[in-house]
Formats: sequence, structure tokens, C-alpha cells
Amino acid sequence: DTDQVCVIDNTARCTMGTVSGTGITFGSAVMFASSSNEVQIVYDTNIDRFIIFWEEKSSGTPYGMASRVGEVAATSINFGTKNLFAGGTGAAGYIAAAYDSNLNCPVFIYNYNTDSNKLWSVVGNPTGGGSNTISFGVQTKILDSSTSYAGLTFDSSVNKIIAITEVSGVGKALVCTPSGVGGTLSVDQTLDYNASNTLMIGIDYNTTSNSSTIVFRGPASNYYGQLVDLTFSGGTASVNTPLTYQASNSQQNFVSANLTTGNNLINYQ
Repeated sequence: DTDQVCVIDNTARCTMGTVSGTGITFGSAVMFASSSNEVQIVYDTNIDRFIIFWEEKSSGTPYGMASRVGEVAATSINFGTKNLFAGGTGAAGYIAAAYDSNLNCPVFIYNYNTDSNKLWSVVGNPTGGGSNTISFGVQTKILDSSTSYAGLTFDSSVNKIIAITEVSGVGKALVCTPSGVGGTLSVDQTLDYNASNTLMIGIDYNTTSNSSTIVFRGPASNYYGQLVDLTFSGGTASVNTPLTYQASNSQQNFVSANLTTGNNLINYQ
């Protein structure tokens, strides 16, 4: 949102923060579930709502995937009914979320433990107004290999969803297109962005450079923090040779684009 942010954690708490100048103040935490593990959030500009997507638990055991639509109310947030769209079907591993501003739909991907950690996707159909509900299209497998880690962003210059993961240490990027709101996700192109030992990944699209920056840990000889930029030419995606941004062991890598300055901010442990 323009002047508010929604902060979530894996204890199923959500807190609204109001930005003022260079400062921020927070309201009281609101529980969006009884418990959660992996959790992601996107902001839907079409209905002016936050959408949370998480791995549901039952008695402490991963149970399936769920989602809720949240409406900001001053310094708090009110949630609509939970949609447990994959209840009882097993756990999701790493999950990631992005918002397609061309089709006005949230997209989620996850390493599906029930299917040997292969990469699956689902496209949401949220509604605002007084209902604040969300439904989903058919869950779709987009990579038929055992994966770990997941990242997702939307490239508005080509209207494509960019998914990233790793397969046996190789960094994989998938260029995808949703069929529409509440539809399915199809893969247009798959390419490697790193040859080996890809860990702790993150991705975000920068509207100034028209590129998606991918950050990760590798190679095995030093575990340095590295990055590549994924760009398009003639409708085909490519990446540059990895560059090092942290010449020491880098973990929990994240990247976000600053819309004001046009720079990328990289966070790591």
C-alpha cells in the first residue's frame, strides 16, 4: 500500500505499520490462523486488499495450504473467511507469492511435499467489497523435478510471472503466464541462472531497469552471496554471469526494488 505495510510472521500474526516520513508505527497484532509455518503476502491493487497464503497446521502437523483476504481498518486488519484449498493433502515446503497487475490476480507457488517436493502453482480469484473471500483455480505442476526454495515476481514489461527454484543445486528460472483470474499457470520458458550449489534464493522485478534480480548463495567453495539479472529480448529471457555482492558466507538472501530511487536493496544474514 502507499502509506501502510503489512508485516507477517510464521507464528500466524499480522501487524499493520503506518509509514510517516522515515519512521513507522505499528498497530496491534492480529492472528490470521491458529498456527502456520511458511507464509507469504501480496497486495492486490485491484480490490485494495492484502492476501495471505500459508501452510496450514493441524495439532502442530503440516496439513495443507490456506489463504485469507485482509482489509485494512485504520491501524488494524480484518480478515475474510479462510479458504483451506488443499486441506489434508500434505505439507507445502517453501512457498512464494506475486501479484499479476496485468490480469489482477495473485499467483502462488510451492514445493509440494506430497508430490516429492515438485514445484506446483495456483492462481487466486479474490473478491473485496463486504465478502473479502478468495477462491482458486486448479493446482498445476509447473516443474516435474524435486525442488527446494521458491521465489516469485511479476515482470510488468512483458507481463510474465518469473518463478525461481533449485533442482539438485542448479538454479532454475521459469517464465510463466497465468490464464486469467482463478485460472492456471503455464510455463513458456525454463532456463538455468546458476550451475551448482544454489541456496537461499530471492527475486524481485525492478521497473527502472526492466530486469528481475535473482539473489542466492553459492558456489560450494565459498558460499558467497551472488546475483544475476534476468532480462527479455524479443520475448526470450536470459541471465548474465553471476556477480558477487557479498564475499563471505551469505544466508537468507532477499532483494527488493526501491521504486523511488530505482535501486535494489539486498538483505542477507
